[in-house]
Amino acid sequence: MAIRSKVNVMSQPLRKFALVIGIGDYESGEKLNNTQKDARDMLVKLDRMDFISDGPKLDLTCEEMKMALVNYEHSVREGDIVLFYFAGHGTQWEDQNFLISKDDDRMDADEIKNRAILIQKFLDDFNDHHPFVTILLLDCCRVYHLRNPKFKVALVHAKKINNSQSTGLN
Repeated sequence: MAIRSKVNVMSQPLRKFALVIGIGDYESGEKLNNTQKDARDMLVKLDRMDFISDGPKLDLTCEEMKMALVNYEHSVREGDIVLFYFAGHGTQWEDQNFLISKDDDRMDADEIKNRAILIQKFLDDFNDHHPFVTILLLDCCRVYHLRNPKFKVALVHAKKINNSQSTGLN
């Protein structure tokens, strides 16, 4: 998904910023084998395209992930090229898309809004700074949920049958 700004950047150089997050070592015991490698590989590609990043953020808790996103948002200026990449578990709940942090073992249907990252909120926050373009790349193993009290059981079951494989970025 890309959103264009109304900013005329022809007279100024574009700054390229990337935030890359990879989570594979989930506390629930459900591991994703390739997310850290995918995050590192993505960062190598972005470095070659002159994106500025402070390295991949790996296996973040919910609070660490929120802090990384807030710090990243505060670095965005008008006219920047903004790229966010996430590799890990994601889900959809009540028509909203969430990213799942490392500390997923305490999450159930009642806690998803507090214990997972609502990506639309951060996308809106990035765009409030009027970047030239915002690029959102979500490499998620996803489970879709309806309003179902058995959310946690369904999420755990879906993670158990996951056989994620990296397609590689070479």
